This record gives sequence, structure tokens and C-alpha cells, in this order.
Amino acid sequence: MATSSPATDSGKTYHRECTGDALETVSKHQDPQSITLFGSCFCPFVQRVWVAFEYLGIPYQYYEVDPYKKPKDLLEVSPKGLVPGLKLNDYIPPKALNESTVILEYLEDLASNTTKRSLLPPVTNPYARALVRLQADHISRNLVPAFYRLLQAQDLEAQVQGAKEYYIALEGVVNLFERAEEEIISAGGVSGEGERRALTIGLGLWVEGGDLGWADVMAGPCELHIFQMTVMLNLGF
Repeated sequence: MATSSPATDSGKTYHRECTGDALETVSKHQDPQSITLFGSCFCPFVQRVWVAFEYLGIPYQYYEVDPYKKPKDLLEVSPKGLVPGLKLNDYIPPKALNESTVILEYLEDLASNTTKRSLLPPVTNPYARALVRLQADHISRNLVPAFYRLLQAQDLEAQVQGAKEYYIALEGVVNLFERAEEEIISAGGVSGEGERRALTIGLGLWVEGGDLGWADVMAGPCELHIFQMTVMLNLGF
């Protein structure tokens, strides 16, 4: 999601407003709703939740905040002043949730009773759902920390080491995807491409015409940030 309007914090530049398609999405979600999403356009954890809202079709109001300034309304929904945060407006007084993985679980449960969409395999296949949770656990424990070590590396040696660690973490994700394909798709056999696509929903596997899954939402924003950083380095920024 492209951003603009640079600001500074401790001498470092960051961005506070969306542009392009992201801005169009923000513009569509300014009216009051049962749920208010407190987010910052530059944050991959916010982008996880944002994508889930859009994919699951759950109505929300988007509220852009600057977490470095920790405004009062953000602290009311996220005690540490971190994004994302949710304000659940149908409660009196309103309730709140924070932490992206907790919010994703909440949205998944909410969608199961409303829009009937899901980022996970069907509940009729608990083993497939467990494999997806293994993917998510690896992303949280290994891929995301490696992403931030690479992002924050200042000297060349640290950057090279960070890139190696990130590559290893990516390999781990791919191995878990291959395990899901072998144990869910290949083990029982499928009768056609339609059944194959149906079985892969939520497994993190790429199938033409397939849908997003839990691992896509968990890892995708980090992958996008790495891609953007690589392009900027190659262009000499």
C-alpha cells in the first residue's frame, strides 16, 4: 500500500497517509460502523487486519492514527499505543481489541456468523486447519522477526546476515506449504480441478483461480515491504 506525507520521529522519516488504491479503500470506509479500525498505513500488522476486513466482507470504519504520537483515542483501544486496534461500538460502553493475530481470529469468528466467508479451511477438516496454524506459527516466530532484523540492519554485514536468515525463514514457509499440499491435496486424490481448488482454500497454496488464505494475510504485508525495500535499493534511494 503506497503512502505519502512523510513525517519525522527521532530524526527518522515515515509516512502517515495512503495513496492510490489504498486511499480509495480508505475513502470508502469513513462512515460510522459497528467496528472502527485504528490503523497506520505503513504498518504491516495493520495491513494484515485491513486485508482480512476486505476479504471477509465485514463492514468497518477506518481511522488513521500516528502510533508514534500515541493519541488518547488510540490508547483507549490499545493500551501500549500500538496498531492495529479495534473499537467495538455496539457495546455500551464500547469494547476494544488489539494485537493483529487476536483481531484476525475475532474477524474469522465474526464472519462465520455473518458473511460466511473464511480465510481458513472448512471446520470439517480440522487437520487442514491445524496445518494452517502451523504455517501461521512459523510466520510469527521466524519469518516476521527475520523480516525486522533485515529491515533494521544498518551495515552491510548485518544486511547480508539478515537476508540469509530471512531466506531460511521463507524456505520454512514453503516447506509447510508443500507439506499441506502433500498431506491434504495429494494424499486422498481429487476428481478434478474444481475439487482441487476447493480443497486448497486457506492452505496457503497457489492454485489458479484460488482465494486468499490465513498464511497469505499473515505473511503478505511483510513480503510486500521487502519487495518495496529491494526496489528502492536497486533504484538507488
